[in-house]
Amino acid sequence: MGSQIIIGKKHRIIKNVPTPNGMLYENDVVTVTDLKGSHDEKARVEDMMGRIYHITPRVLELIV
Repeated sequence: MGSQIIIGKKHRIIKNVPTPNGMLYENDVVTVTDLKGSHDEKARVEDMMGRIYHITPRVLELIV
């Protein structure tokens, strides 16, 4: 939603995201570890438990 994505910073999930590795729920806090694709098509994120997910950056909001 036009939010800034910064690698290494904490972000909040703005809507539920089902992934093959499990569900990320709205308001979960994740850390962005990498951005893939020509137009940031996928973000590699890590949740507080250390699990890794690949999701669209559109569902992330920077925590200020």
